[in-house]
Amino acid sequence: MSFVGDDMQRRSRDRNPIKPMTLGNIRSLGVVSLDAICEETLCGHAGQINVSVLPDGFPVIDVALRLRCSRYGSKSVSTRPNWLEYRASGTPNGLRN
Repeated sequence: MSFVGDDMQRRSRDRNPIKPMTLGNIRSLGVVSLDAICEETLCGHAGQINVSVLPDGFPVIDVALRLRCSRYGSKSVSTRPNWLEYRASGTPNGLRN
């Protein structure tokens, strides 16, 4: 797994740059928190984190770099949008017109 910073970009299979999803992207969909999951084999501790204090341009995956598991103490944490908030925003099955 690699992390993408401001100076790096991921590339698609056709070698075109792909910008990482930002907090601004998920906020535009009504999502204001992230799921955080400890990646240690014996842990798997998970929770939600409100990220409203972080700037819109901050990449979702980079939030994990600032986290430590409160149960296991590991810094091996992954983050992803809490998509349940998107579905709860009043759209059936999370789909928008």
